[in-house]
Amino acid sequence: MLPTISSTGRDPGDGRGQGGGGSGVAPTVLYRSFASKDALVTAYIERAEVRYREWFDEAVAKGDSTAERIDALFVALGTMTAAGSVSGLSVSR
Repeated sequence: MLPTISSTGRDPGDGRGQGGGGSGVAPTVLYRSFASKDALVTAYIERAEVRYREWFDEAVAKGDSTAERIDALFVALGTMTAAGSVSGLSVSR
């Protein structure tokens, strides 16, 4: 069985000098807003998935044929990575 987030003992303010992992939100506010660390991480992942799905759907909507949709997806990926907005898996930090 994989360990849960709450069993790791990690605090959202992970010692990097940024409460809430750099969100600007104090860890105590996060803890009051969610039932557990697992619930907080679940909410984050769900929100990230929705944002990704919206981005993906918008990108592929720019093509009429399958080939055009695939090309549009790669153009969108290239634009995103060139802008420096990608730093790896968002939940890996």
